[in-house]
Amino acid sequence: MLAASRSILRIAPSFGVLLARAVLIGMLATAAAAAQGTADSYPNRAVRIVVPFPAGGPTDILARVIAQRLSEVWGQPVVIENQPGANTAIAAARVAKMPPDGYTLLAAMDVTMVLNPITTSNLSYDPLKDFAPITLASSAYARDALHVRRSRAQADEAQRDRAQHRPRQGGG
Repeated sequence: MLAASRSILRIAPSFGVLLARAVLIGMLATAAAAAQGTADSYPNRAVRIVVPFPAGGPTDILARVIAQRLSEVWGQPVVIENQPGANTAIAAARVAKMPPDGYTLLAAMDVTMVLNPITTSNLSYDPLKDFAPITLASSAYARDALHVRRSRAQADEAQRDRAQHRPRQGGG
């Protein structure tokens, strides 16, 4: 397993950051349990991470990486439950109704905590009252967000350069 992890780290250096964050989440959740007087036995049963998106997406994959590491650290199963729908509000409302004992976590996003309260008048959860943040698990960057606009002459020149270096296809 360690050899596989090292090869993954070479392929995707940010994977190491994900593992570090998973350990941090575990430590913070344990600290939160300590504040409630249950740190000696936390977790003594399975922990759920509710993901408000279908399986296979980026949030689900990140949650599964974190869950695997937390399970190894805690010695308890960490289960992912996908509950998509209503722009993440269904999962958030469900987790908000659970006992605040640290055994049900929500993989929340800005949509869940910021946009839904602004755009939905009858939201069944309050992000400030119903949830306590643990840590930032990920931040996304738009790598192709900045483009330089070319003049028509520059675009034509680039097109000619590509055409000269590419062999013709289709018998012409």
